[in-house]
Amino acid sequence: MAARTTTALAPSVLDSFRRGEDSGVREVYLAYNGPVFAVAWSVLGDRELAVEAVQDTFVRAWRAAARYDPTQDIAPWLFTIARRVSVDIWRSRRRMPTAELEETSARVAPSKTHVTSAPVWAP
Repeated sequence: MAARTTTALAPSVLDSFRRGEDSGVREVYLAYNGPVFAVAWSVLGDRELAVEAVQDTFVRAWRAAARYDPTQDIAPWLFTIARRVSVDIWRSRRRMPTAELEETSARVAPSKTHVTSAPVWAP
């Protein structure tokens, strides 16, 4: 098994990211978009959704950049955001709109003539 490598960014880049400067955000994105995609892919298993999660992750990270502590490794912080974003996307995709559920129920619901009075399960 290959050793995991992490991207070390210069403290000045992390400070720039924390201040929300374009150059810092760009450097963090270029360094971590691949690993963030891997996190999203592991949760979602779908390329298009993982790409969406990467975009959302970096938007959220950019918005929260002022709260990032540049003395800490940025990777775990980004990966936590990516995992949470991915789970949110996964949950939102699992839900069917109510109208769609009602249509499905109407198609698969048994008619009253097929209902028996026998219990489905008895102890």
